[in-house]
Amino acid sequence: MIEVMPASHMDTASLAVSADAASPALPVHWRLATKLAFRCCFLYFILYVFSTQMLAGLLHTWNWGAPNYGARPPVSTAVMWIIRYVFRDNRTLAMVGGSGDKMYDWVLTLCLLVSAALLATVWSVFDRRREHYTRLHRAFRLFLRFALGSTLIGRR
Repeated sequence: MIEVMPASHMDTASLAVSADAASPALPVHWRLATKLAFRCCFLYFILYVFSTQMLAGLLHTWNWGAPNYGARPPVSTAVMWIIRYVFRDNRTLAMVGGSGDKMYDWVLTLCLLVSAALLATVWSVFDRRREHYTRLHRAFRLFLRFALGSTLIGRR
């Protein structure tokens, strides 16, 4: 038999918990390390997509392909300077074509990583009071899905 309790015996704390469970969760406060990692990853992958062939796959049309910004000045000038003066390699290097396993591509990746870390540091200084990047994180994941998917589909 089901017993019905009078309203005076109801626990108001359990009602508050059940009401909170039904409401949408508020964004949590991100830790400093999480915010730094997100900023760095966000900037690195944005720079990577815009400086490699992934942009052409993302914006592919029949009449126009997006330029490879990683092989154009000022990016190519900076990468070649680092190859010549930091790594002390004076060979003539191939900048485009191939599998992406060239010295130019590896140094470009290093430059993008260092640039992303520096920009993330500047971003962190100017935006240190923000608690989270929930909306930007959702949009960034969508952007990455389209970039990766278009690259995979374009590789036939």
